Amino acid sequence: MIAQGVGPLFGYVGPELCIPPLQSPRDFEAWVVGPDREINDTIRAAGGVALVHCHGRMGPVLEGFVRMHASALHPIEPPPMGDTTLGEAKARIGNDLCIVGNVQEHDIETMPNPRFRQLVAETVRIGKPGGRFILSPTATPFGWPTMSNLARANWITMLEVGLDVGVY
Repeated sequence: MIAQGVGPLFGYVGPELCIPPLQSPRDFEAWVVGPDREINDTIRAAGGVALVHCHGRMGPVLEGFVRMHASALHPIEPPPMGDTTLGEAKARIGNDLCIVGNVQEHDIETMPNPRFRQLVAETVRIGKPGGRFILSPTATPFGWPTMSNLARANWITMLEVGLDVGVY
């Protein structure tokens, strides 16, 4: 793909099938970190960026994404869906790769707008220091191509708050 001019951004999925409880941290290291490091090193050597998509409880394997030389990790789901808060992820891996996400799609669909505005502002407040953070939902909109008025308002709110308090 690189030889054909594809890039510079490469995104892939798959590691979420090898995180606990489906596989052990030792299996994740052997079956994901090692092989994916080769892929990510090739992407980086070509001047590219490797974004890894992985839902779930990544606490036991979080540093593995750094060892596999990923450039960015999406989505870092907050508890209860995940097991690591954005603040914890920033402290553990935030100096080594970009963290993408942390706003649950379900919250976009259901949370009252004033409360959602506060959630997004708090997410940016935690994610922004030191850079390497992209505000993003943790999943694709469920209501697509139709969307409730609340979800539409919350999407717009996320963009407004991100532009208001998230600019570096």
